[in-house]
Amino acid sequence: MTDSSRREELAARLADVRGRIAKACEVAGRDAGDITLIAVTKTRPASDVRLLSALGLRDVGENRC
Repeated sequence: MTDSSRREELAARLADVRGRIAKACEVAGRDAGDITLIAVTKTRPASDVRLLSALGLRDVGENRC
């Protein structure tokens, strides 16, 4: 997979998650701006973190057992 296609895939997934958060906040009567989205990379490569950062996501967690 190229960086460009991976970036497109991550952008689409990020947009979907942000949309679901916005809908949930609307239903709950909360401000979506109060929510912190944290990507958990688990076993994903560092290149994914760089791509997510370029897409504006700044909070990332890592958990490897």
